[in-house]
Amino acid sequence: MLFPGLEVKGVGEIAYPINETQAKALIQVAQKAPFIKGSETFVDSAVRSTIKINARQLAFHGNRWSAFLNKIISNIKPDLGLENYSISAHLYKMLIYEKVDFFLPHKDSEKEKGMFGTLVISLPCKHTGGKLVVSFEGVHEVADFAKDSGDYKISYAAFYAEGDHKIKPLTSGYTICLLYNLVQQKSGKNIQLTSVDNYVTQLAEIFTNEQLSGNIKPHIVLLGHQYTPENFYVEGLKLNDRPKAEALLRAAQKAGCYAKMCLVTSYLGWEFIIIIYLFRLVK
Repeated sequence: MLFPGLEVKGVGEIAYPINETQAKALIQVAQKAPFIKGSETFVDSAVRSTIKINARQLAFHGNRWSAFLNKIISNIKPDLGLENYSISAHLYKMLIYEKVDFFLPHKDSEKEKGMFGTLVISLPCKHTGGKLVVSFEGVHEVADFAKDSGDYKISYAAFYAEGDHKIKPLTSGYTICLLYNLVQQKSGKNIQLTSVDNYVTQLAEIFTNEQLSGNIKPHIVLLGHQYTPENFYVEGLKLNDRPKAEALLRAAQKAGCYAKMCLVTSYLGWEFIIIIYLFRLVK
């Protein structure tokens, strides 16, 4: 954890945790945050109630924050299934939420070439409420920055732009966060979320037909990468293994079948074969 040497034009250098006096000073130089619908930009407090400070008004001293940001990127790449991709985070703006502020469900628009997702870094500022909820194909993930907001901790969350997300109403204090665009650095296959709905439907139909035909037998589907017991869970699967596992697990549940992730270890060696052979002779 490292505090950014952050200076805001019109306010000065920010101290942490950000107190009410500083928050009010930031509000004085901020402006109403719009939202984009289609190709048009709107300002409507019934849809989005928050204010922003543009990136050109923000400056970081030294290069320690850049190093910390690179560490965040290396942490989020495995969780997003992007180990083999080169990505970077480009500062977009600062957002400030006051009590009762919120943002209804929406998708992030592509703000620059190669953008595929968003990184939210919540700066230490005591508050309650204001949870970030990200949804995709019926799966919901919640980031609650309030838990660590008053303990000098920096929290962050990263998600794909295709996912719907919303900010629940803030109930007290201020949420002050830095918003970054996640951008694909090198050319190649575009980074995007993989929809598994069609695969789930097809697989569930196969499983159901097998049950109806009476041809019930166990299936083992091997994934493409190797895992240890410590890193073997759905969210920790690499690249294409994650959507494959999610499709199989959801299809099995839909068809009323039992499915379980497990590690498979294969042993091959002459000594093992000889031991088994001798055992059978003695028996």
